[in-house]
Amino acid sequence: MVMLSNRTSGKSMESLTFAIKQFRKRRPSESERSYVKKVTSEYCLGSTFHHPNIIETLDIVKEGGNYYEVMEYARYELFSAVMSGLMTREEVACCFKGIVDGVAYLHSMGVAHRDLKLDNCVMNERGIVKIIDFGCSMVFQPPFEKKIEMAKGISGSDPYIAPEVFVTDQHDPRLADVWVPRAEQDQSFLAFANPDGTGKLRLLKLMPRESRPIMSRILEIDPSRRVLIGDVVQDPWITNIDHCIL
Repeated sequence: MVMLSNRTSGKSMESLTFAIKQFRKRRPSESERSYVKKVTSEYCLGSTFHHPNIIETLDIVKEGGNYYEVMEYARYELFSAVMSGLMTREEVACCFKGIVDGVAYLHSMGVAHRDLKLDNCVMNERGIVKIIDFGCSMVFQPPFEKKIEMAKGISGSDPYIAPEVFVTDQHDPRLADVWVPRAEQDQSFLAFANPDGTGKLRLLKLMPRESRPIMSRILEIDPSRRVLIGDVVQDPWITNIDHCIL
């Protein structure tokens, strides 16, 4: 649950608005210690991120037995904006660039989001996309460590989970974050995943020509052949997209 909070700041009497996330209540089968660890871990992780395309996590508050997380407020839902059909191709591209930049920052911090989808992206009044909700996130590379820790189990929202997550005991969370299509086990996905590659080609033809080389590597079903986010950031199509600033 996300709510809004307003307060007045300083002598200027400027009104500030914050987003307040109420964490779920402790489950009957969950110990108090385990629940508090889960809640505070999400806050501690989010509060370390400082990037234009990542929502700012400001504080955590316990009140009346409930835990609340105080965050920067971004007014618009990216899902609603995209589904409206009113966005131009240029606007879609710059939003995509914002998500790519945000994910690249998370990965540079050794963190995988593990639940990337339009519902977990918001926009502020300047049109800047911000990634939210780190409840499924994991640290795959602690500070000063070189080894990449593999993820285990299924995490995220079914329609957006990378295919390898369902069929392997462990997977690289960085590559799972890069996977973007609506990978449902339905006829449309089965057509996309056809070994002859025709489904993928049909999808790519709907995209701007200059985006097709990198999107082809992002839409790679085989994770061993899928591109890492660092390569996405450096792709010529991405580097030539203007940042969204209204």
